[in-house]
Amino acid sequence: MKRIFLVIFIIASCNIGTRENKNIEKVVQPTTIESDSTKLVKPKMIEKAPSEKEKKFFDNAYNLWYNDRTLDAIKKFNDFIKLYPKSSLADDAQRMLGTAYGNLENYDQAINEYKKVRINYPNSNSTPLSIYDIAHIYYYSLNDFTKARYYYNEFINSASEENIKFRDIAVNQLKNLEEKAKILKRKSQIETSVIHTEMKNQSWYKGGNLHKANKNEWIKATEHNKLATCADFTMIIAKRNGKTPSVFSNEFKIASESLKECIEKFYKFSGSGNTSVSQVAIICISN
Repeated sequence: MKRIFLVIFIIASCNIGTRENKNIEKVVQPTTIESDSTKLVKPKMIEKAPSEKEKKFFDNAYNLWYNDRTLDAIKKFNDFIKLYPKSSLADDAQRMLGTAYGNLENYDQAINEYKKVRINYPNSNSTPLSIYDIAHIYYYSLNDFTKARYYYNEFINSASEENIKFRDIAVNQLKNLEEKAKILKRKSQIETSVIHTEMKNQSWYKGGNLHKANKNEWIKATEHNKLATCADFTMIIAKRNGKTPSVFSNEFKIASESLKECIEKFYKFSGSGNTSVSQVAIICISN
């Protein structure tokens, strides 16, 4: 899991190592959308390059994280934000807190830390990426595809040109989510159908009422009614013989089906229509 977060952060934050260029003005046409806590805009800002002291402090925290000293890194990043709240690296430190908690699989805390980027640094270049990170957690770690879809869309609407690679990934993920939704829907339909079939199969022996029926009533009856009636006869005979077969056993169903077939043949080849089903069943069982 950490490897995934590492790759994403390194690609998306490659400008950390070149903070001396952050005094260059970045102008992007603003596009405002509504979020759950603040309005998100594409970055439009002038950022001063961090001081050497700030950069050294941040790099120390980052190296702790990189070398799997995640808890130490979390403390360092928090200390950095407290010491340098106005630094151009503060938004990166806040985002790294989300990444670190994600490495610890504390996903709720990770999401909260990413949301702080949006709240405390709404116009920073880390804001769109923190939205992407949230979508990433919901998609890969929490399997909450509804929220993943929401945050991917939010990222796409707030991403700037420098986020184009991640924007393309998000677009593809949305397509994947649509396919997943279709697959899950089909799977649900299949499972529902299987459950209904199993319920029907489990109740095949219930509801028979042809015990006193004559030939015409038997012929007009449903196959289920015929088989369920034969199940009653089969169970009665078995109990008389000191046995109580399971209604779910193959042997019980086969015996009931055999009795049904015998009754069918009797009525088909016999001219007597007054012989009741019970009488025919006795004849079949006696033979």
